[in-house]
Amino acid sequence: IGGSEETLVLFSPPLDDEEILKRAVEKLVGDRVGEEGADYCEVVYRSSPREIRPLKGGTEFRDLTRRSGTYGGSMLFTLGLFRGGRIERRYAFSLDVHPFREVVVAAAYLPYGKTIREESLRLRMVDVGSIHGATPCVDPGRVAGLVAKRNISPGEVITERDLQADPAVSRGEMVDILYDSGAVWVKGKGVAIESGGIGDRVRVKNVDSGKTIVGLVTGDHRVAVSVD
Repeated sequence: IGGSEETLVLFSPPLDDEEILKRAVEKLVGDRVGEEGADYCEVVYRSSPREIRPLKGGTEFRDLTRRSGTYGGSMLFTLGLFRGGRIERRYAFSLDVHPFREVVVAAAYLPYGKTIREESLRLRMVDVGSIHGATPCVDPGRVAGLVAKRNISPGEVITERDLQADPAVSRGEMVDILYDSGAVWVKGKGVAIESGGIGDRVRVKNVDSGKTIVGLVTGDHRVAVSVD
């Protein structure tokens, strides 16, 4: 301290060898999940090596983990220590890896067969390591217009296997028109003027009368019309 100016110097305690190894593990895991599309990840240590030899200068760390598929969930991570291009030692860490990514989730209930609209979707940061056997969608614009292959609850992550490109009724195709008068059902034929999923209201042209009517999509190639 001199004159009216003060200088504050903070000293961080040096890392011990185990902490250095953990920092290397987290860096390598972070790089791997980043390549897989994650925005960031959290690493929780379940167990560490019992004996760690003193580290030497010039040590290089490499990921020697043998694992098929993506990094996520519980896993055994093998850290390799190299010097001069040659491996010197291996250390095994039992980890829980939580890779987080911004993905598409349902903002409202999406029933089976329903065409999905963009306002029914939102983005949320999710631990994608807990999603097994499916690829989560990341672009709401590419999900909108597709059809749900299952009932999807609000907040659920939407994956590629939850979607199908073909709506229940496609524009220009022949459909069955079911006229419901309350007591009797009458079946006719029509041409869909617009596409829609189950639960959507679409315009259909009756091939016999030439009239355009609006009906409710109730199934594949099927539209119901109420007759007062």
